[in-house]
Amino acid sequence: MLGYALDFIDFARNNFDLEMNFDEENLARYCEILGAVRKSFSEEPPPADFFNGFVKGATGFFGIMVIKNLGGNWAQSNIGMTVIHNGTSAFVQNRVARYMQNGEDDMAALYNVLKGA
Repeated sequence: MLGYALDFIDFARNNFDLEMNFDEENLARYCEILGAVRKSFSEEPPPADFFNGFVKGATGFFGIMVIKNLGGNWAQSNIGMTVIHNGTSAFVQNRVARYMQNGEDDMAALYNVLKGA
């Protein structure tokens, strides 16, 4: 997932002129990028390969941020990649995809839930 996360960092640099790293302070920037890209998707639906690649990158970035700052590890599930933190499975890939499709499942809220777990 690190490769996907690094792709997301490149995307942020190239499209938003933002330097991102996995520190928790970047959570707000991460959410802003997701929101802006989601808005562009509503204006013009992206090709499936771009959508899937973006979701993978956003999943990788978020998961590594969680693991680095809160602890946990990656696991594969039947609905995509998940991060297991303190016995809680965060189905990150599924949540990112749902957020990008219809605005459900705010990622900052998920991070804060995991932070409290």
